[in-house]
Order: sequence, then C-alpha cells, then structure tokens
Amino acid sequence: MHTKEASSQGREDTVRGRRAWAMPFGAESFPDQQSISDAEREALVEYLSTCVGGGTYYRACRVLARLERLEQPFGRVVTFIRRDFSPNTCASDIPVFRRILYRQMVETRQPFWRWDPSTWAVVQASMNRDDIRERYIQHWVGTVASLLAGALPTVMGVANGYRVAVKVFGAALVKAEAVAMLECIRPADAGWSIQHKSDDPYRWFFTLAMLVHRSPYLETYDEDALVRLAAYRHGEAPDHFVPLLTQFQAFLCAIGALERPLIDLRRQDHPPRALERDLPDIDPAWVAWVRAYYDQTPGKHVGRSRRDQIAGHALMAGRWLKHVHPEIRAPQQWDERLAQDYVTYTCQATCGELWAAENRARDGWRRARDKHLTDAAIAGRLGAVRVFFRALQRNVYVIDGLARPKLAITWVPATALATPDNVKAGIQPNPRDVAADVWFKLVWAATTLTADDLAERGDPTAPRAPGHHPFFPPAY
Repeated sequence: MHTKEASSQGREDTVRGRRAWAMPFGAESFPDQQSISDAEREALVEYLSTCVGGGTYYRACRVLARLERLEQPFGRVVTFIRRDFSPNTCASDIPVFRRILYRQMVETRQPFWRWDPSTWAVVQASMNRDDIRERYIQHWVGTVASLLAGALPTVMGVANGYRVAVKVFGAALVKAEAVAMLECIRPADAGWSIQHKSDDPYRWFFTLAMLVHRSPYLETYDEDALVRLAAYRHGEAPDHFVPLLTQFQAFLCAIGALERPLIDLRRQDHPPRALERDLPDIDPAWVAWVRAYYDQTPGKHVGRSRRDQIAGHALMAGRWLKHVHPEIRAPQQWDERLAQDYVTYTCQATCGELWAAENRARDGWRRARDKHLTDAAIAGRLGAVRVFFRALQRNVYVIDGLARPKLAITWVPATALATPDNVKAGIQPNPRDVAADVWFKLVWAATTLTADDLAERGDPTAPRAPGHHPFFPPAY
C-alpha cells in the first residue's frame, strides 16, 4: 500500500515497507531560467551599490520591484527557512542573506537556483566570518545549497551541520532518527541531547550522513550513498571519522540496510608495531578484536599513545590466554572467574614474562626477566584491560567483514578486573636523597639569582598563552 503525507518540511512516502523522503523543494521547483537578463543584472548592481548599507527603504523597494522574477523564489526560500520563527524574528538578517546571493548572481549571471555545488562552495567561502550577521546565517546558505544543489556546508562543524539538517528535515525528525542510531551504537544509559558534549562526534557524523543521503531515514542508505559519505574528506573533518564510519556501517547492517560492511577503512596513523607483525603466540581471533579496538574505537579523548598502551596490554592478555587457557579465543568467552585468574597472574608476574619471542634477544629482557612488576605496572595492565572490555561493551565493531554486536557479558569488568587494594597502597612517590654537592649548587644558584638571569626568557610580566608558566624574578 502506498501512502503519502505532505508537510512543510518535506514529504514522507512508504514504499515496499521503507520510508522515503522527498525534499520540500529543489531547483526544478523554480522557473526554468538559465541566466539573468541585462536589465536584471543592472538592477542587481544598483541594489548592491546604493541600497545596501545606506540606501532608503523606498528606494530598495523600487529596485526590488524590477527583480520580481528573482524575488519570488528568494521569498519562498526565506519563508521556508524562517517557518519556525515569529514574523519579526531575524527580519534584519533577510537583507544580509539577499546581499550574499545577489552578489554572486552578478558574478555568475545565473539565478541562485541554477548554481552547482562548486558555485555554492564559492559563496560560502566568500562570506565574511568577522561579520556577526554573515556568520549567523551560515546555516541559511548551507540549507539552500543542500536543498537546491545537494551541496554540503563548507564549514561542517557540529553546530552548523546540525542547524542545516534541522532546517532541511525538521528538528523532531532529526532527533528521533539520531536517538535510534545512538541507541544501537552507544550504551542505553548514555542518552542524547544537543548539549551532550560527549556525543558531539556522533551528532556531527549522522548530520553529515543525512545531508549526503538527502534523507533523514538512514535505513534507506545504499552502497552509492555510503561511497559518497566515505569520500568526504573535508579539512575540518574530525580525526574520529574513520571509526565512526565503521560503526555506522555496523549500524546499517543491524537495521537491515546492508548485508555486510562495504568499506574497510583504517586509521591514518601507524598502529603499534605488535599489530604489524605475525603473532604466532596469540590466537588470531583475539588479535582481530584488538585490531578492531585500535582502528574503530571513536573518541577524541583517546589519543594515539593511550590506544597504543591499551592495545599492547590487550595483546599481553591474549598471549597469557594462549599459554594458560588456549580454549579461550575471544572476549565474549571470558567470565568473572577467568578475569580474577588474570588479576592473580598479573600481580605475580615478572617483567620479562610472556615477552614476544623476537624481544627476548634484547638486553632489556635479560635484565628484567626476573624482576617482579611494580605496583604501578600492575595497575596499568589491569586498567588497560578494563578499558578494553568497557569499549567492547559500549561499541559495535566489524570483525572480518562482519558487524559484531556490543559485548554482552554477565560480569562487571570494573569489579572483576579491579586493582587490588594492596597494589593501590603500594603506588606512592619514590623520593630519593639529593646529593650534598648538588644541593649546594642549588642553594648557591637560588641565592645569587637576579632578574638579568631571566632576561633571555623574555619579559616575565608579559601575558602568556594558556599552559605556559611565567618566569618571575626573585622578590629580594
């Protein structure tokens, strides 16, 4: 059965059990006018030169009356953008918006509804970011560019992209579809809101996915739309684009839009050396999970060095499994008793135990093989494995081309892999005595220090950038 429901935001169709979205208007909705006439161009130049900034209202009305063919489509676009506002809200922004479009029409000699994406990119790049009014209506220009030419906003930040999506598809629909996506790829208790900063990467990504697809209904995503999305490489794209794209493919598989992930992407930075070589002493299934964690885990607060540490410790846990519990090949096979066994092993392990075979030829292994792990090292290993399991619980990963659901386990990693209290108590500062000759040098330097000694560091009273500590001369 084919049903249709029209609204001011667009049209929703139900075809073959899937919702389809039709844009509220496009270039075909306006007159088939390929270029502007000489008379219209003269009127545009007159408006821009005499009616913007210092012209009278009546003079502007007389000039705009000569631009009726351009003003009618412009009025329809403005009415759509301001449909949720009261009549007087943002009225002063309309002349600014008109000026931006008219300025480019003078250059191209084409009406704005005939511009291609490259022309819209020029328009957005030419906007004055220092002008508060032009900066405010960036999403106006982005909305019209998306509707008429399928162009993406050149400033695809979280706020700007979200505003464009809300204008095009409607706030209620955008939020409903976003919640459905986040409930699949994020934990149920994480929630979603416009102000939730931890979900900014996800909000940025699904906004981009909707605009690329020209539909808010993500279950209708197909291979062509996914290829266009993967090709998006704007300079302001966040570093977590690759893991988010991988998780988005897993989401599409979960809702039946795709049979299997189509695009395999890796992070641009180099993985740990341990993941670049063969690991015969670790089960390949475990290595695949660690590789997926490294490549696909999103999060702007997890830097490369931290991911390296977690991946390294997870591989160490896999090497322990291969030696002690070879029947355990994947994280979902862990239980609370096995986790406690790993805690016991870690607390008794030596530094050189379970090193990779190629590392045992190093001098460092000979010196460290009989030394027990320090309390800080024990806490670091257990903490890394806890983070690894929590990530598997919170995210969907693609392993060997198949989307794996979030890890469902009956035990709590934070409790079963907790650092023992006696280990925590042993993690304390390790001070040492300062040699007498070194101490005398420090005392002499302190008592003879003057402002001239600090001159080469610059003016100590000058303002410093955040994170840079000032250098003050002695107070005596």
